[in-house]
Amino acid sequence: EKTSWVRFKEEALVKLLKVKSIITLALIITFCILAFLGVITGEQLNNVVMMVVGFYFGTQSEKNANKSDKEE
Repeated sequence: EKTSWVRFKEEALVKLLKVKSIITLALIITFCILAFLGVITGEQLNNVVMMVVGFYFGTQSEKNANKSDKEE
C-alpha cells in the first residue's frame, strides 16, 4: 500500500498536469488570435505553436515512459 507522502506527490503531479494543459491551450489560443488580428505573422505563430506543442507532448511522452518503467 502506498504511503500518504507518495499519494500526496501523485495528486500534486496530476494537478500540475491539469494546469499545464490549461496553460498550453491558453497560449495556443492567444497566439492564434494575435495572428488573426495581424499582430504576429503566420510564421511566428507556427514557431510558437510548435514549441508549445512539442514541449507539451514531450513531457507527456516522458511521463508515460516513466509510468511504464514503474509497471515493469
